[in-house]
Amino acid sequence: REGDRLFYSVKKKETDENYAIAPRELDRDVMHIAPEDTYDLAFGDYVYDVHMVTAEGRSSTIIKPSILTLEPAITAYGDR
Repeated sequence: REGDRLFYSVKKKETDENYAIAPRELDRDVMHIAPEDTYDLAFGDYVYDVHMVTAEGRSSTIIKPSILTLEPAITAYGDR
């Protein structure tokens, strides 16, 4: 709906205090993770969720914690 906002964040484990990727707003309901967001992260499994804040200020988790896997790549484009 107009005025609703979606946010996502990533942690190594659900119980971690620190974020692997700090909360950020989704762009048109698409979760963009840029290469530079993962340069300092180890390959493996992480957890993410998606949170909605309505125009009226109500908030709720709309995608419960789910697995995000960072895998190695053979071909890399650009420099770090």
